[in-house]
Amino acid sequence: LFVCVLCFQINGQLTLGENIADNGGVHIAFQAYKNVMNGMLQRAGNYTGDQLFFVAFAQLWCSKLSSHSFASDTHSPGPIRVLGTIANSEQFATTYQCSSRTHPSNNRCELW
Repeated sequence: LFVCVLCFQINGQLTLGENIADNGGVHIAFQAYKNVMNGMLQRAGNYTGDQLFFVAFAQLWCSKLSSHSFASDTHSPGPIRVLGTIANSEQFATTYQCSSRTHPSNNRCELW
C-alpha cells in the first residue's frame, strides 16, 4: 500500500524549523563527509562516493507512511524532506551535474 504524500495538506508553518534544519544538516554533513573521506571512496558500482552520500541521505527517510494528519505534524513526510532538501542543495546539483533547467539555482534557498 502506497500513500500519496502530495495528496495531503502539510502545514508549512509547523514544519519550517525542521525543514531549515534538514537543509543545514545535509549541507554540514556533506562537508564533514568530504573532510573525512578526502577522496578515499572514488566509485562504488555506477556511483561516485559523493553520489552515494545523497543516496544514503534519501534512504534514511524511506519508511512506510500512515495516513496520520500531516497538517499537525512538525516534520514533513520523508519523501518531502528528501525532495525539499536536495532541491535547495548546490552540492547535490554539482554532484549529479543537474542542468539549470532541472535544478535552477534561482529557486534554491541557502542559509549558510
